[in-house]
Amino acid sequence: MREVIGEGDGAPQRLSVRIDHNLVTVSLDASGEALYMRGWRTEAVAAPIRETLAAALVLWSGWDGKAPFVDPCCGSGTVAIEAAMWARRMAPGRNRSFAFEEWPCAESVEWRKLWAAVDADVRPAGPVVHASDIDDEAVQITQRNAERAGVVLETRVVDAAVRANEPRGPKPGWVVTNPPYGARVGGNLKEIYAAVGRLAESPWRLAVVGAQGTPTSSFGRHWEDSIPTRNGGVPVRLLKATTSER
Repeated sequence: MREVIGEGDGAPQRLSVRIDHNLVTVSLDASGEALYMRGWRTEAVAAPIRETLAAALVLWSGWDGKAPFVDPCCGSGTVAIEAAMWARRMAPGRNRSFAFEEWPCAESVEWRKLWAAVDADVRPAGPVVHASDIDDEAVQITQRNAERAGVVLETRVVDAAVRANEPRGPKPGWVVTNPPYGARVGGNLKEIYAAVGRLAESPWRLAVVGAQGTPTSSFGRHWEDSIPTRNGGVPVRLLKATTSER
């Protein structure tokens, strides 16, 4: 292409070419990095949940953005940070750039106006979102990711085991988490799940990610709804409950 039209004077652009028999599709990359990448999670623990799936879990859980919110297995902080950002009406892509911003036809002034309008809609404060993990490094990563996301004041990180992370306050709330499963963890999954279930005893509500073959009955909850999906190529189910089996 350079031999035909010469060197361009703008930023490099990425083209994708797909060939299916006699059909050729040429696409110009508008996003750059995958859209699930928000820009603030520059550090992560092993096998993190994708940001988009974490946001879907928060919304699907039915959380109203006001009641207490607890993630006792925070990992990199993805679920808790997505919850805090949603509660404050923060745009998910605010901390990243997009490939189309470098297009010659892109209107940078209009783009800045759009972001200004989005930023004006952000709530100045949100509810306290509790996040904890038994791994010291995970908690530190969560703190740094939360700061990059702009929710450091709204996300409280507690370096404690799930058994010690008791929800605070008289008002019932939500426990929403991506607990360890499969090859991601050693130790007794049943004990971990039972501890999380105790945190979310009725009238608290519970929403989790569960992998195939994991002992999700150990949460001690009656799952009222579930959605099959994938996290990083691994088949999982989103599960939620509002009542306890105990």
